[in-house]
Amino acid sequence: MGSLFFRVHVDSPLHSADTGIFLMGKPAKRKSKAPSTEDAPHTPPVFKGSFKHKHLRKHASLLRGGNCEGFLISASSYGTETRAFAQCLAFVNAYLPILYPASKLPEPNTEDDIDEDGDDDEKNEMDGKEGKKSGRGFQFVDAGCLGVFFMRIVNGINPVEFLMKFYDHVDAITDPREKLKVASNLSYTSRFIPIETCCVPNMIDLRQHAESFLSGKWEKFGLDKGGSEKTLAVVCEARNNEELKRDEIIKMVAGLIPSHLKVKLTDPDFVIMVQVFKSVVGLSFVPRQGYHSKLKRFNLAAYMNKK
Repeated sequence: MGSLFFRVHVDSPLHSADTGIFLMGKPAKRKSKAPSTEDAPHTPPVFKGSFKHKHLRKHASLLRGGNCEGFLISASSYGTETRAFAQCLAFVNAYLPILYPASKLPEPNTEDDIDEDGDDDEKNEMDGKEGKKSGRGFQFVDAGCLGVFFMRIVNGINPVEFLMKFYDHVDAITDPREKLKVASNLSYTSRFIPIETCCVPNMIDLRQHAESFLSGKWEKFGLDKGGSEKTLAVVCEARNNEELKRDEIIKMVAGLIPSHLKVKLTDPDFVIMVQVFKSVVGLSFVPRQGYHSKLKRFNLAAYMNKK
């Protein structure tokens, strides 16, 4: 027996107000409309269904090509990842020429410039190696964790240095309204965690990688000689990885600190950051006091809103 159609003239729970037609007691489905952008200007939405496939490179690509400098970025809340993605894109494009005015930087990136073939590993690797030639300053990579993605910098700029310059730039702003304006442009992001180098998540490789990485930092900041009264702390955070234990990582990294340097957990002079996210371990060295109290754990919006 075929479907039965008839027209009604009264509203009811099963009545379609637009057509007044039933289909076997079920109203016709309406197509969902695109979300409004009035609440977040300058942050064009990216539909979640195609977000990961079109805009994020594979997580495993972080350990290929020898370049893993960038930012581990967390969204302000679940469901705002696409907005945070667009804000980060605009933020880095806007501040690279401001913080590095004398540098030869790639042309500003746009969402249309991002390679949509996220599953083509060979092409991704080539783009990573030829980032300077193709004019791309950065790439977005799947971090393998909910609400978090990775922004890889491929133009040679150090992510820690970039954030230190940005902090100094914000501190130089005297108008509170201007600071609020800058903060509103990052309203959907929570933290910009700098990552200077990466390795695979096992204790043997991590120890070798951390020892090589930190030896260069000791020499760069004059910490390799005795008599220094500088203090350090080790901060470790883990996401979506149950193999590595946070306490074991901290103990191992602390053992690499020269004996003439002191460990201080409250406002140390330097912070060694270890970020574990799925199958990647990121390391960075922060040469500034106040990781918690002043830098707000790299929550840029909170830093700009502080009194």
